Amino acid sequence: MRSVPAARETELGILARYLDQRRYPMEVLALRNADETAPVVEELDLWHVPIDRVCASLPDDRDKVRYIVEKIQRDRIGIVVACHDTRIAYRVFEHLGPGDCRLIEHGGIVSDVENAPKERTARYVGVSRQIVDAAAARMDEPGHAVFIPSMVDTDLYDGPGWAAARALTARSLSETFLKPYGFSADACVVVFVGRLDARKRVEDFIQAARALEADCPDALFLIVGGTDAYHPHYEKRLWPRRAIWSGATAWRSPERAATCPVFSRRRTSWCCRQSAKAWRT
Repeated sequence: MRSVPAARETELGILARYLDQRRYPMEVLALRNADETAPVVEELDLWHVPIDRVCASLPDDRDKVRYIVEKIQRDRIGIVVACHDTRIAYRVFEHLGPGDCRLIEHGGIVSDVENAPKERTARYVGVSRQIVDAAAARMDEPGHAVFIPSMVDTDLYDGPGWAAARALTARSLSETFLKPYGFSADACVVVFVGRLDARKRVEDFIQAARALEADCPDALFLIVGGTDAYHPHYEKRLWPRRAIWSGATAWRSPERAATCPVFSRRRTSWCCRQSAKAWRT
């Protein structure tokens, strides 16, 4: 039995690391091309998880559906994990018998639930209770909608090997942010890490920083994340409308960002000091 997950980056990395591939050989199918390579690709390569990119090169959705159906039948794939817009997955399963393959849907927002019917969904995995409740209401077996929150494997960032990286990060924070902006060495640094995607609601983080500025005069708020390939316009809306960064300039240094264990070299960072005159709505 083989499984072809089409899931999100974090979950893909965790699956590749912990899934018993002797029982469930894993393969990733890329449905569409993106402007940049996802960081998880390096991790998939490390765990020898193949990536099928043929489908992404097909221009028409009908060709994609035909290709996936033939792949499932040819390779005797038993489980498909589909995410984001799962309508194509359902078009695929229209050409398969009930016993040919099982579909697991992964939902990251409530609207994901409404993209497709649920009669062929063996299990629905939601990253929030609200998503699970919405899926359960549409499924014949409500208990087949399960809650598994998004997570980070902290074991990856543990151990003596990270001491040098953490020391470098501390120096980078001090030289780039704390000293230039007048913060003490023991300032509280609050960090948002994630793609600049509307679903992550970065504006909530910014508004929380504004609300805390009076009570937390020695707090530094950092936003670390690159443009989301599927929602590039969100960053442009967020940047000018929500904040002006102290010093009137933004800090964009992938080299410095890479010194932190959770930062990717492809990401960009912004610094915003909690100064009343540094914000505007």
